[in-house]
Amino acid sequence: MHQPGCSDHPHADRFGFCELQGLFRDECDSQPEEWGRGVKKQQMFRFPGQQLSSPESSLPVDDVESRKRISAGRIAHSMSDPQIHKTVFLIAIAVFTAITTYTDLRWRKIFNKVTVPMWATGWIYQGIFFQTDGLLHGLYGFLVGFGIFFVLWMIGSAGGGDVKLMGALSVWLGAGLTLKVILASLIFVIMGTLAVVIGGILKNGWRKTRARYSKRETVAGKGRRAVTETLEQRSKRRVMAFAMPVALATWSILLLFPAQW
Repeated sequence: MHQPGCSDHPHADRFGFCELQGLFRDECDSQPEEWGRGVKKQQMFRFPGQQLSSPESSLPVDDVESRKRISAGRIAHSMSDPQIHKTVFLIAIAVFTAITTYTDLRWRKIFNKVTVPMWATGWIYQGIFFQTDGLLHGLYGFLVGFGIFFVLWMIGSAGGGDVKLMGALSVWLGAGLTLKVILASLIFVIMGTLAVVIGGILKNGWRKTRARYSKRETVAGKGRRAVTETLEQRSKRRVMAFAMPVALATWSILLLFPAQW
């Protein structure tokens, strides 16, 4: 009587049944004899295109040390999977940019309870997935992002929230992406500012638009001494929230340079 073989299957070539059948035979014959003493051997198999499992996966199940070693290897392998760290990266960036954009548009503020956890988890992310190289990557990014915006804050061109925003984000991005995001965000700031100012002029006229966004000096006392502009007054005078250009720049750079993250 004819015994159906792998070639009789209508989809044998598509699913690689012939390859699997030959693989089962070869692997079982090649197993060391001592592996099977008193313990049921675990069959090693793979689908087409998938690498064979390591010999450690066929060690006796009652070997505690071997099981610990295998578990540690599987965890390390899962951590090195690019899909996992990319998924964590994208989720963190998406949540952070969404929250900071909303709070900056709504209240003209970027809260510490958002930036500090993002900054801290950035170091954890770099350490878990990339170890020492990742921590250095985050450090260089932080020095670039926080350093540039700290200088801008010192000269009065950026707010304290903007410094913390870029400082937290730069730990995740690294130096190269951070620098690209800063340059791209400046482009978005210029484009957005022009759009807001032109729209204000068309709607309210030149004088009202200028009065709204220009710096005012408050005079007090007989000596007519100018009072320094408060942080709240400066925030209201800002043409646009900076978190939105940063969010747009971040996602634009991530789309343009997917190999760098």
